[in-house]
Amino acid sequence: MIPDATGVILAGGASFRFGSNKALASFSGEPLIKHVAAPLVDLFADKLLVTSDPDSYDFLGWPMVADFFAGCGPLGGIHAALKTITTSRAFVVGCDMPFVSKNLIENLCQQPGEWDVALPWLDGRPEPLFAVYQRHLLPLVEEALVRGDYKIGFFLRSLRLRKIERQQVVDLCGGTKVFHNINFQHDLLNAAIVDGENDRRD
Repeated sequence: MIPDATGVILAGGASFRFGSNKALASFSGEPLIKHVAAPLVDLFADKLLVTSDPDSYDFLGWPMVADFFAGCGPLGGIHAALKTITTSRAFVVGCDMPFVSKNLIENLCQQPGEWDVALPWLDGRPEPLFAVYQRHLLPLVEEALVRGDYKIGFFLRSLRLRKIERQQVVDLCGGTKVFHNINFQHDLLNAAIVDGENDRRD
């Protein structure tokens, strides 16, 4: 288990583009969110699901909390997580990423030195929904939400970032499949194809 950290899944999105609750969509015979949750169960003693619909996720058996700032997107979910956890940091992941990498999570959580957020940084672009956030950021997140600044990219600009570059991600994960997320119905089919191609290579 990774010490002094909580594994957090954000499942608060409206899934407008998908057309239904994508976290519950079937992928390889199970709800998509179960593929996200399984690696976190192995890595974290403390877990948390951020959702406004707890009844739909009783099957996970996880502690749950709703956004304190509703309708503010992922930053609102990160705020709810940091306000609720009792550990000093949280690994935060979206509910729509079925190829979660334990190796990458462990690497992010073990980064040395002082930093606010540890996250993958691919070709100049952050992956803020596969990242470790320090709990001491809570006041800054809350201030941003009160101001109406909901974009994570803007929020990250003022923080001390520990960036994991593309090549290190590839070395740890064998590629960048870990960041394949589900926004539309056809993304599920694409994910199955990607997963199948990976199995054949293995």
